[in-house]
Amino acid sequence: MVNLVHSSIMKILVPAILLWTCFAPCSTVASDTEIDGLVIDQTQTRIGYEFYSTFSLHWEAPVQNGVDDYTITVIERASPQWGSWIWIKINDAYMYRKILQPRQGEVENEARKAVGTVKKYLVTEYLYQKKLLDEDMSESGI
Repeated sequence: MVNLVHSSIMKILVPAILLWTCFAPCSTVASDTEIDGLVIDQTQTRIGYEFYSTFSLHWEAPVQNGVDDYTITVIERASPQWGSWIWIKINDAYMYRKILQPRQGEVENEARKAVGTVKKYLVTEYLYQKKLLDEDMSESGI
């Protein structure tokens, strides 16, 4: 009799505990562990990796408060005829592209230029969003 009661309680308690452990921590952990400003490497060759390394070495997030919630992805596609095609994507927007030849100085210079271009884009996008959400534009848009 005791084993019957014990097994029926376990049949109810175990699934309840499993459901609670699966769903309850997810909502609290997700908001606490959000990571902003990732720089992701999706390069294929030495040239692309050098570009990514130089870019990430010189990258510093913009100092404006509110410029967050972005992911930068450095993408490369190798082409034997043209060199390496480099794209930089911020979230879902492609905002930089360049064909790189395998010359050391060119790769470093272009990566430094890309850092400036990405920073300008992020600050401009932030200011644009801030103006859209300004009190004057929030209700009627006039």
